[in-house]
Amino acid sequence: MLPASVSSTLTFPAGTPSGIGCVDPKGLLDCYSSNVDQATSCAGIVKNDCSVDEQSTCALGCANGQLAANVGCWLQHCWNRVYSCDFQATVITYIEKADQIASSVTIPFYPPPADAPGGCSCNLGLVYAYISALVVAPDQCDAYLNSPPESFAECDCCQLSAPISNIINTCPKSDLTFLSVPILIQQYAAEVQQVTSDSCQSVLGSNTSLCSSQFGISVDGGGAFFNPAALPAGVPGSEPLSTLAGSVTALPGPQTITLELFPGYSSVISLAPFDAKKVAQTAPPAAAPTGNGGSPSMGNGVSRLLGACVAILEILGPYMLTVV
Repeated sequence: MLPASVSSTLTFPAGTPSGIGCVDPKGLLDCYSSNVDQATSCAGIVKNDCSVDEQSTCALGCANGQLAANVGCWLQHCWNRVYSCDFQATVITYIEKADQIASSVTIPFYPPPADAPGGCSCNLGLVYAYISALVVAPDQCDAYLNSPPESFAECDCCQLSAPISNIINTCPKSDLTFLSVPILIQQYAAEVQQVTSDSCQSVLGSNTSLCSSQFGISVDGGGAFFNPAALPAGVPGSEPLSTLAGSVTALPGPQTITLELFPGYSSVISLAPFDAKKVAQTAPPAAAPTGNGGSPSMGNGVSRLLGACVAILEILGPYMLTVV
């Protein structure tokens, strides 16, 4: 979950995908279309069967079920592009909107490994993990509260720099507006500017080794420390996110996978076979039909939904999905 003041600003176009380059492009679009139908029907049941006080919570159950099912669509019909920007954005959108803790969510092929074929120009999963960790990160400088003020200030500077530095070092050239990184940097810059000394200018200038040697604060991979309030020109980057050349041509795991996600999404998914002709297509397939065409997505209609409250559980039950 993003920090409260940064949350709810996702802007990456994580709507209906084009299907271009997928092993089963039409299956992906049909799956998304079916999810829309199921969520719409679910919203109707919520309106009729949930009490006024439960309407909002129950409606979120429908929306989050749809987002979870979208992840399943990708795994079944577009597994050859699971390292792409689009799949990472789909997963992050689900985690964020469903208010899940990123480190506790297990989704195959996410986050992607470094230098994965057909990967995103920025490892969004890794950047999002850094951002999410800020919510539960302990204050590493409490031990220096009774130390000379300069020591506490220097520690605070290192602590404020490390998470921003990890993000910048991971994707130094990318435009990370999707993950609200510019806003996050502004917030941390404001915190740095409140440190009542020139400690940050010093420790984050020529004395960054103090962060590790004296305070035990480091940047992953031995990367550089950045001062959020005095970033070099061009940092953070402005290059649009893009999926790099390449594609997974062999199943990156078993043929059948099990996916279980909040709220009650349970799926046994058989990955579509690799089809070189479909992968090579450069135009999207025909528009997905309305109604219940294509692959089932959220299961037996909307008769089973796992909501966040007991009442909706009794009324609707859990969403269940079995795709074989």
